[in-house]
Amino acid sequence: MNGRTVKCIRALTVAELLVSVASISVIGAAAAGLSFAMSSAQAQSRDRYLHIQTARNASLRIERLIRGSLLVTSADDTRMILWLGDYNANALINRNEVALLRWDPATGEVGKYRVDLEEGASANYRVHLKKLTDISSGSQEILNDPRVVYTPIAQDVTEFELSCLPDAPRTRVVDFRLVVASRDSQGRPAALRGSVALRYGQADRVEFDGGEWVLEH
Repeated sequence: MNGRTVKCIRALTVAELLVSVASISVIGAAAAGLSFAMSSAQAQSRDRYLHIQTARNASLRIERLIRGSLLVTSADDTRMILWLGDYNANALINRNEVALLRWDPATGEVGKYRVDLEEGASANYRVHLKKLTDISSGSQEILNDPRVVYTPIAQDVTEFELSCLPDAPRTRVVDFRLVVASRDSQGRPAALRGSVALRYGQADRVEFDGGEWVLEH
């Protein structure tokens, strides 16, 4: 003997090879599943963040709109008519000073509808308060005007609720709730509540006289 050690290398049997292949397949499937789960979690987290940001932005815009208004003339659970401001300082409500805040469940949008008049024309378009104290007829009067302009405030809104304290047209505080969740997203919906007081409210000028609401001078 020359002192050299001879190693014997044994080939894998078919059964051992199949077991090895199966083990590798299981490990690969587990890794793929973990990767998918991590990717799905990241997508959910991203969509959740977008929902929260959308809800916050919508809440801020709604608060700003209501806070700066002079009067809530009428409202229900999803609509509200606002006297935005006395732009021409005549102490009267003019058509271009009125806006409808409305949620459309079909489109998932909350938006503002306002009649856009030429500068200086508002004095010729006075609107009596009594025409705006019924939310249905008041809304139709705004929506049917050919000069109405629509401004979206929020999208992907699945729920929207309004509450006036006290009831319009003597409202001083408006509570609202909205839920944002896009239809094709994986993230959980974002729900926000808000409460806003009319900073320059004119509710003290509103009186019920002769069976109708009037705006005292």
